[in-house]
Amino acid sequence: MKKALDLSSAELETELLHYQQDLSAKIRRKYHLPKMADIKYIAARKKSILSIYGMTLSPWEKSSFDKYGSDHAWKNHYAFIAEIAEKDAVPQMEAAYGCTIDRHILFAPNYENDTVYSLSVTHFSNSLFKGRNGHLGETERKVAEIFSVAFRRQNKRGPEQVSATIFNDQFLSLFAKGLLTPFASFYVNQHADAARVCSDMMQALLKTILAEIHAACFVTTPGKLFMKYDIQKDELFVLSFLNQDNWPAFFTSIMAT
Repeated sequence: MKKALDLSSAELETELLHYQQDLSAKIRRKYHLPKMADIKYIAARKKSILSIYGMTLSPWEKSSFDKYGSDHAWKNHYAFIAEIAEKDAVPQMEAAYGCTIDRHILFAPNYENDTVYSLSVTHFSNSLFKGRNGHLGETERKVAEIFSVAFRRQNKRGPEQVSATIFNDQFLSLFAKGLLTPFASFYVNQHADAARVCSDMMQALLKTILAEIHAACFVTTPGKLFMKYDIQKDELFVLSFLNQDNWPAFFTSIMAT
């Protein structure tokens, strides 16, 4: 894998895709799991990798979902999948890339058309993909600054840390931590209802801030929004498709592979 880092962008992403497919198959065999999703898309930028997973529902799964609200196994066992990814996939990726992984975020699965799908972002400690899509660096810095100022204007505090990553001019990834006051952080960790409200609040605030970011940095309307808020660590993970109008064609094309 280390040698693959020297390839062109297209060749690299093909190699990354093959590696992730092989790693997923290896983990499935270890836990005797059925294939619940295929890796459909990989993008790399700076210290990060974006992955998209998907699986077309079988006719009986679609019928069961429509009639009875029965979740697909990928969504039903999401917590377990996230746990084994952290326990098994992350260490193996660290060994393959020769680099520590700071954060691996698997967003909760969603349904669209006849498909169940999920996305993940992996952040390494070193810039393994430095120089790839380097033209995005200034925009990423501006996005992080706008997010920080807008959040502080709305919340009168924080965030303590913000970083932005743009993947292939298609996805915007945001990481922010230190968002709550010490008391608010303590309180939401003691009360499940407060934690839920806090998460909903973050999502509502994000839509406002993303609109401001797009007005300043892009000529598109924000598309699909994926969010994960770690209450205990007070860390916010965001992934947004940059062009609402392009999402249907993009989603259809990658799921057809």
